[in-house]
Amino acid sequence: MNCSIFLYYFVTLFYNKLHHVDIAKELQLDGVHLGKNDMHPDEAREILGGDFIIGATANTFDDVQALRHLDIDYIGLGPLRFTATKQKLSPVLGLDGYRDIIARMKDASINLPVVAIGGITIADIEDVMATGVRGIAVSGELINADNMTKHTADMISILEKIVERQYNE
Repeated sequence: MNCSIFLYYFVTLFYNKLHHVDIAKELQLDGVHLGKNDMHPDEAREILGGDFIIGATANTFDDVQALRHLDIDYIGLGPLRFTATKQKLSPVLGLDGYRDIIARMKDASINLPVVAIGGITIADIEDVMATGVRGIAVSGELINADNMTKHTADMISILEKIVERQYNE
């Protein structure tokens, strides 16, 4: 099972790389993340209903535009950098790529939350969140941690501080 944890002020468990979203429903997960070659988001929404969070992958602004009118809750945008957890990796965006796509989304009045994905480490969180994304999705960073529980808590702590800072601005 390839699971990612979506971190942004809370931790939610998602099933990633789904062709059969009924598994997520049966396991009572919070949602699914659908890659470009997975089930169409509208079909997933029909099966899962409105209570499940559905995200979809984008690697370019054109991808974002194609997703903007679908019944999804967020866009997973990336990758930030090379990651060994993905076999067919799209071109890396880097921080400038995120800034550019977020700015273009604002100009086009596309208001879907963006979750950064792909090669994100704990050291990246501040810079990635500063690009305007609303959250991060990580897997390799946690899988490779010596102490996954502590590493997750450390990441959540950083995100909580960012959210608190944004809330107080």
